Amino acid sequence: MTETTAPASLTAASPELSLDLIITCADGLEAPLQTELTSFGIASEIKSTGRLAVTGTLRDLYSICLWSRVASRVLMLIKRKNINAEYDVAEQLYGLAKSVNWIEQFSLEQTFAIRLSVDKRVAVSQQFAMLRIKDAIADTFNEVYDSRPNVDSKNPDFSIFATVNDKQAELYLDLSGTSLHRRGYRVAMTEAPLKENLAAALLYSAGWHKKNEAGNAPFYNALIDPMCGSGTFIIEALLMHCDYAVGIDKAANQFGFYQWQHHDDALWQQIDDAQTRFREALAIANEQPDTLPLILGFDADSGAILATEKNLIAAGLQDLLPLLDLETRALDQLSTVLKPLVDDGRLSNPLIITNPPYGERLGDEEMIKPLYQAIGLILQDSFAGSGIDPMLGILASNVEQVDILPIKEPKTLRCHNGAITVYFRYGTLIAGQTGNLVSRFEKREIEVEEGQDFINRLQKTCLS
Repeated sequence: MTETTAPASLTAASPELSLDLIITCADGLEAPLQTELTSFGIASEIKSTGRLAVTGTLRDLYSICLWSRVASRVLMLIKRKNINAEYDVAEQLYGLAKSVNWIEQFSLEQTFAIRLSVDKRVAVSQQFAMLRIKDAIADTFNEVYDSRPNVDSKNPDFSIFATVNDKQAELYLDLSGTSLHRRGYRVAMTEAPLKENLAAALLYSAGWHKKNEAGNAPFYNALIDPMCGSGTFIIEALLMHCDYAVGIDKAANQFGFYQWQHHDDALWQQIDDAQTRFREALAIANEQPDTLPLILGFDADSGAILATEKNLIAAGLQDLLPLLDLETRALDQLSTVLKPLVDDGRLSNPLIITNPPYGERLGDEEMIKPLYQAIGLILQDSFAGSGIDPMLGILASNVEQVDILPIKEPKTLRCHNGAITVYFRYGTLIAGQTGNLVSRFEKREIEVEEGQDFINRLQKTCLS
């Protein structure tokens, strides 16, 4: 059987240590994660759903754990082996785990836990297979020290992640510790909020991270969220602009690599300058407001605007509040705000991104398509005749809902907001003409006895 073992360079700690890493993410966010890693200068390959492969250094590992807004976990390959699913899979897993020198990875005094993912085509008891992997690790220590490390399933020093399908088994060390996607700033919520890592991924997809051609200023000069809810898009966009490291709030010992035998604390301290970088970026934004893109956040619910302000403060962005435009405004008032800003050049290259109250999320499914149509028409009217082609990105629970949006060469990303499958449609807004906006939409039942069948079919076609 073919075996693959972690690089021999693991026997000595070095900044240039070569590591075979798997970076995991939520299903559908593989491309945004790859975009993010590329922005870090880290090459990656999408291997499968929710998994990107990276051959990197310790510095790359630390950078991903500290700065990634999209990743969930960082797993380091320890060993891989072909298996025969017709034989005892649990014993083959024991043999694979027993062939690893675990003493090189962690010490007798440290605790560990096993997580196992089994392909449905493999006939094996998951619980028993995990037990056999644990036995193999314990036996390795017992043979040397006549003692074995303890298992702590809730808060281990090291998590070992195993996968097995009908052809191959793999063993990984989880070097990220607690999941990387967690944030600490959400203290106020509106109904059905947007996940923070999803918001960051969609901002990467729309290009918010990019710089201008000279490389000295943001590519977009404004961000507009006409239905901002609790402000997740706005907060993630500002954190990205201010170079905030999302891992900054994790205690060092929450990272899986912290007690790893090959952890380089001196190198980690060099990289962990995140607080300084964030403070400097905030200072620049306050002292030179023109360097901060114009941020416009609106919502018809005044409670949503209050929640956004509270979350901005919790995220450490309170110093920027005076520079932001957060207002309680209904969608039909959007043009009155945007048109003057278009005319004076402050919206020369904006990103418009939002998460409307789509049907499956908050009900009223039959009214959703007219809502998306209204968004498109209002934005076209706002930029009509300006020569400006803003980037537009909108989420929906049904791909047909966003088909109505006036987007040139649209792209669609299928992903998940919690348990809900959602679709992110993004691209350049198709220029509109002045005077084409229906200013008021109201659904009414129409009854004409002689032609009711036709009217019913017409309403179904227009509103379904």
